[in-house]
Amino acid sequence: MKYPSKIKILTLSHMYPNKIKPNYGNFIHNQVKHLTTLGCDIRVICPVPYAPSFLKVKAKWRYYGEIPSFDVIDNIPIYYPRYITPPGHWFHGLAGYSMYKCIKNKVDSILHDFTPHIIHTHTATPDGYTGLLLKKRYKIPMVCSLRGSDINLYPFRDKLTMFITKKVLSNADQIISVSHALEKTAEEIVMPLKQIRVLHNGCDFINNSFKEDDRVKIRKNIGISDNESVIIFVGALMRDKGVYELINAFTKISAKHPAVQLIILGEGPENNSLNKIISNNRLNNKIHLIGSHPHDEVYLWLKASDLFVLPTYNEGLPNALLEAMACGLPVIASKVGGIPEVVKDGENGILIAAKNAGALYQALDQMLLNVNLSKGMGKKGKELIENEFTWESNAKKMTDLYESLTCFN
Repeated sequence: MKYPSKIKILTLSHMYPNKIKPNYGNFIHNQVKHLTTLGCDIRVICPVPYAPSFLKVKAKWRYYGEIPSFDVIDNIPIYYPRYITPPGHWFHGLAGYSMYKCIKNKVDSILHDFTPHIIHTHTATPDGYTGLLLKKRYKIPMVCSLRGSDINLYPFRDKLTMFITKKVLSNADQIISVSHALEKTAEEIVMPLKQIRVLHNGCDFINNSFKEDDRVKIRKNIGISDNESVIIFVGALMRDKGVYELINAFTKISAKHPAVQLIILGEGPENNSLNKIISNNRLNNKIHLIGSHPHDEVYLWLKASDLFVLPTYNEGLPNALLEAMACGLPVIASKVGGIPEVVKDGENGILIAAKNAGALYQALDQMLLNVNLSKGMGKKGKELIENEFTWESNAKKMTDLYESLTCFN
């Protein structure tokens, strides 16, 4: 079969940027953008939970209702069809089938003028299972990228999600993992149809412009002087990101190192609780909860800082970590998931045990007492990202994979 000049891809992901949350799933959008520069023609479907009016009293469901049904971002068409899913993770195992039933008419209409050579889904559940049903309906090869919690967490919540995860791993034409650690966990669940391909994420912040004046200005705006050391955390304010261990460790570090500040960049369900702890410990002038910022501004905050921390409980391969290293920051991160594949303990950062505020405190103390050592780690980390973790390289490998599955020529 002779294909036209472009590989056509239908990307399915419930994690994708929108006008309300432009940073959500930005790593997937970055991959899609770079694939288009290599000549791929892509349509994105981002299913959104249907939000009935009685649920819109909660911010989460009100947000779902505000997402447009269609948008174009960076010349990429994105559809946001609604699907029915009850609140709570107990219904996660059913979400893939519900998603398929609710979006298949939209997919039919898209495929009326756009015939993809491949379907690329992100996460085993619910997207991967929806992709399997679309693969069967349209006889199109399906690729599934594993992202982290879809393998490390969700399958172990209930038997149905485990069953569906096994079906996706067993029947996808190709499984892709963002780390070797995630690959290993997936293979312990069930052996896939083909050997899992490991493709590390790329990084946005390799070639950025930054002036020393920017560093001074950003610090001054939140009351930090240039001679203070700044620790930064970037991520969702969730318990399993280690935010409570971070506050605990910083409280002790602040007593020993008075000229140290902490920036927390992100938002999430623990925001109010963290605010209370910070106030109770009288650390409002030391810990700065600055909320979420546009992704293209994150590197400014990283460059204004001296040390990056990520005491997370579980991960695939976090982009925030790669971006911090690309900005030349030494890192302290949990020894979980794909993190040890990037952070070499004692070389470009320090690895600690998850859920261990004491270990985090000791690592912070070590970095703050040895400025030359930490700067050297930051330099080595930056070199690693520049050499091995670019989106251009990721997109080229992904395109080669698409071609191998479709016999594209």
